[in-house]
Amino acid sequence: MESESKSGFEPNNPNPTERSPSLRREAVIALLKGEDMAKILTRYGITMDELMAWRDEYLRAKVPPLNAQIKAPVRQRVEILRDRWGIPHIFAQNSHDLFLGLGFAMAQDRLFQMDYYRHLAYGRLAELIGDEGLRSDIAARTLDFASTARSEFENLSPEAREMLEAFSEGVNLAIVSFGEELPFEFDLLDHKPEPWKPEDNLTMERATLWEFGGRIEAIAMAEAAYRFLPEALAKRLLSVEHGDIPICQVQSFESSTLSRDKIDQACEGGEGDCDELGSNNWAVAGRRSLSGGALLASDGHIPYTQPATNYEVHLCGAGYNVIGVVRAARLMPYNGRNEHVAWGGTNNNTSTRDLYVEEVHPENPNLYRQGNEWLPFHERKERILVRGGKVVELTVRSTIRGPIVNALIPSVDEAGDPPLSLRWVGAEPCDTFTVSLRLMKAKDAEEFRRILADWKVTASNSGFVDDKGRCAVQIRGRVPIRGRITLGFRRANNPDDEWKGFIPFEGLPYEFDPPKGWIASANNRPAPPGYPWPLYGNYADGYRMKRIIERLEAKEAFSLEDMASMQMDVFLERAAEICPSLVRILRKSSKARSDPRIARACEYLESWDYRFTLDSVAASIFSAFWNAWRRIVIEARLPAHVRRMGFRTLVATELLTKGDELGWFPEGRKLEAKVLTAMLEGLDWLEAHLGPGMDSWKWGRLHQVTFRHYLVASEALDATPLAQVANVGPFPCAGTDGCLNSQGYSIGRLYQVRSGPHFRFLVDMAKPFVAYGCNSTGNSGHPGSPHYRDQIKDWLEGKYHPMYMRREDIEANLEGRTILEPR
Repeated sequence: MESESKSGFEPNNPNPTERSPSLRREAVIALLKGEDMAKILTRYGITMDELMAWRDEYLRAKVPPLNAQIKAPVRQRVEILRDRWGIPHIFAQNSHDLFLGLGFAMAQDRLFQMDYYRHLAYGRLAELIGDEGLRSDIAARTLDFASTARSEFENLSPEAREMLEAFSEGVNLAIVSFGEELPFEFDLLDHKPEPWKPEDNLTMERATLWEFGGRIEAIAMAEAAYRFLPEALAKRLLSVEHGDIPICQVQSFESSTLSRDKIDQACEGGEGDCDELGSNNWAVAGRRSLSGGALLASDGHIPYTQPATNYEVHLCGAGYNVIGVVRAARLMPYNGRNEHVAWGGTNNNTSTRDLYVEEVHPENPNLYRQGNEWLPFHERKERILVRGGKVVELTVRSTIRGPIVNALIPSVDEAGDPPLSLRWVGAEPCDTFTVSLRLMKAKDAEEFRRILADWKVTASNSGFVDDKGRCAVQIRGRVPIRGRITLGFRRANNPDDEWKGFIPFEGLPYEFDPPKGWIASANNRPAPPGYPWPLYGNYADGYRMKRIIERLEAKEAFSLEDMASMQMDVFLERAAEICPSLVRILRKSSKARSDPRIARACEYLESWDYRFTLDSVAASIFSAFWNAWRRIVIEARLPAHVRRMGFRTLVATELLTKGDELGWFPEGRKLEAKVLTAMLEGLDWLEAHLGPGMDSWKWGRLHQVTFRHYLVASEALDATPLAQVANVGPFPCAGTDGCLNSQGYSIGRLYQVRSGPHFRFLVDMAKPFVAYGCNSTGNSGHPGSPHYRDQIKDWLEGKYHPMYMRREDIEANLEGRTILEPR
């Protein structure tokens, strides 16, 4: 063969293990690219065992050395100490060198992940992965994160600019230091990383803010509900269970520009999240802690990836001593601690974006109405390069409000919606990075809260504790004030739909060292009814918050072990609320007396403790029923083209617990018959996928998690050689969507877990130089590293490792030392 003659390779070479490194590398890359295994073995005259040995050797060579001394553009000596969990502890004498060390260490461990996210944020993912990246590229180019980031960079404080430039220097030093051994993904894609720029971090930060604060699908969902349903039914469909449980029990209110009735109306409806993103965060004051120090627990719920989304890191020097987790190419730990303050947080779905129906000129589609004028749409041409050579031309149109985003959301009108422009606070430049640097140095809870006042982008819930035993929660961000409340589309030329400023920081809900001795948030409503500022949005149901409150009010004093137990809690409040009514409805049916499966299912549900443990059969029965029931409820009222918009579940719950008081099902359709149909569908599904023996329908067989690499994200690729080295899993996984150990899943051949607590974080402020965490799979992005998957067993079992801040503890657990010396 041609490739053999070029290399001088002889198929009958009796010593295949002695062949050149370049040939070994060539064979392994062919294997991981998906070339036929038999052809590879024949071409190189080797056995399967030899090929696997070459593969492992190749992957190990991609891991940077644990011990090294490198000349670098640092001003003074920098030490990077890696401990036995793969956490880099970066020691520097000035802030420039500290953040250069961070960029270097992070790129050593996660360079491909950083480059992948960078391509995603700039709308260049299709360059790497082909047509599969087009959808996200169109969104990123439409929203133009890069332009916002450039404007932000121009207005950064000198300190922030220097830190970002130093971080970029560190990343670029790592790229050079890899030499010919860049992470394996670059070989598979025949791709080289471009030099890192400071604007890259800011562009990626904007893309992350969109991930958590955009969610314009929820606006389309609300528009569809009110368009296709009577107002009373629409309002219930957009509401959530226990939507009256707030994060903050606010005691005093500032005045508002909106009338009381409008605000109450806003708070009653539209509360619901249309995706699987969520988080838990709670804290206990020192007076309710067995150690006497305030306790903090935080776990963000996000889509699972491999490598893990989160990166554990410790920064020490130049006034910083911070440990926690950051996302790839981020500098501020979103779960972290310094010597005086620890923090975590959850997403807050208060509305910080609007979609406006634009009025197009009846005779000229290039003009839109603005007041009494007709203005031309601004047009921006984008060329999206697709792997393989294809080019996709994209025209992005904008108005003074923002880009037209119809391509990013499902259409409410089956024939297509009018042009919808987006205004979003995250598209308006502001200096968030300086705020992050200041937060990392906060000396107490008061200072931490004061700094939060300068956070001017999308809303979030920040929970924090200090070494004085205090706990606090503060809603932060820039929340627009509009002249009227609506959950669907707004009108571009209605003055009441214009933004009229922002809620002042003093008007955002908070609790500071409350008398009850604890704070918590779970993506639920921020403030109680009667709050005078216009806070409304897609809040999660109150089930997780309800469970947190039950656990925190169940005893007087808590340990860190109690906090860990809560993070692993698999009790589902929804099931406890629904099951008794469900069983009563089923047992009234004559079918229950004639179909032994129904009677047996009822027995399982009646004896169930409502915990989603691996061996629970009732958990499988309830979930299969619930998924069928939600579909039947939506199909009864909404047209097919909008049914998949992620509508809320309050109606489905109340039909079971209260009966059909609203008249949801058309006249003549019996509620009991619909419930029975859903249960039979669920049982049929379980039997088809798990077999006829109901006793074998254990949750762990059904509910499994695989942490999928970006290049093998499809289940169809699970058996490929690349998936075998790059994916981690599958593993049976306890918990489910809606309990504290929240594990969101999709329904397919099995209930594949897609999202949940990537990182669990605990702090006891009575222990001043340590935090505790578990990072789903591991801290390294290299499959050849022991830290690629070394934490998965602990993550599944709810165990934690220490995250040390004190040098002697780090040295006692040292795995490797890298020194960066001035050139």
